Amino acid sequence: MSDDIINFLGEKLAIKINKPAIACKGLIRLGIKEDHGDTLDLTFEKVKKSIKSGLKKRLDNIGVFNSSEVCNYLLKELVSNQSLLTMANF
Repeated sequence: MSDDIINFLGEKLAIKINKPAIACKGLIRLGIKEDHGDTLDLTFEKVKKSIKSGLKKRLDNIGVFNSSEVCNYLLKELVSNQSLLTMANF
C-alpha cells in the first residue's frame, strides 16, 4: 500500500508545485521517514501526519511559498481517494 499512496501523492504534488514526479515522490518518502523511520506499514493516519509535518518542512526548505495550501490539497486528495487506494491493494 505504501507505494500506491506515495505514487498517488507524488503525482498530485508534482502537478501542484510544477516539479518532476520522481522528485516529489522522494520528498514524500523522506518526509515519512523523518516522521516514522521508514515507509513500511504505513497507515492513512501516518501519511496524514507526515503531510502536515515532514513533507511541509521539506516543501518549506525547497522554497515552496504556499506549502500549507499544497499540504491541505494533498490531505483532501488523500481523504477523497482513501477507498480507491485501499482497493488498489486487493
